[in-house]
Amino acid sequence: MKKHFAQFYAFITEQQSWFEQHLAADFEQSWDDPVWVCGSNGSGWLRGNGKNKLRFDEIGRTKGIEGRHAVAEDYARFMKALLVLVYRRRNRSISPAVAVATLMILKRWYHSLFEVTGQTHPVYLTTGVIQRSMDNLSAASSLGDPNTANYKGRCVSLQKLVNQQSFTLVTLQYVSDGQYTNQTNLTRKARETMALKQQTKLSDTTTDGEDALITIRGFLNIVALIQRVESDAEKIALNCLLLLVITGALLNKSNFC
Repeated sequence: MKKHFAQFYAFITEQQSWFEQHLAADFEQSWDDPVWVCGSNGSGWLRGNGKNKLRFDEIGRTKGIEGRHAVAEDYARFMKALLVLVYRRRNRSISPAVAVATLMILKRWYHSLFEVTGQTHPVYLTTGVIQRSMDNLSAASSLGDPNTANYKGRCVSLQKLVNQQSFTLVTLQYVSDGQYTNQTNLTRKARETMALKQQTKLSDTTTDGEDALITIRGFLNIVALIQRVESDAEKIALNCLLLLVITGALLNKSNFC
């Protein structure tokens, strides 16, 4: 067990040293601060869109977690270190949205860690603890919520980083039961396509009637093509297809008038 604690503190020391050397100069908060500001009010590596704060000393209002909970110092340092490591592994880039999502997952781990084991130190993290944290999230979320699947996918990625540090007493082996789609990296058109697919009132194969011009599935396929065309010839062909659909729809509508 001493070996695991030694590896943990070596991990923390390495990330803190890297923070001081590469991030501290133009960052308004220090390593020891309980809150790091990110977004438009943030600075240095955490400046970006939106307004948010990364709070390390407590768990506030969180879906599926009742009340407020203080976070132990070693675990708070672990969260900071993992955020720095995520930044480094993402080619020295991290959006405020990714930083917030990462912190929320780690806080869910902490809450379940204490519930399951009574411990607060990261070396006691287990697969069961992580599974419990994601089960709690699922129970508090609506069925089919894509954000839940994204959290679970990111959870697997963070688990991999932790396993690489080899400080937990057991290897973490949580497996996500949902399809991970990183929303922060999707284009606007891709998000619109996904939103259409999430509408349960519209089936991919149903139509409004026997004479309907195009199915929902067909429309989604056309939208998908918009993101794939590259050459001028392909763009012309796609525009012709869209023109045929539009004019066909207008003609079809006039027949009913």
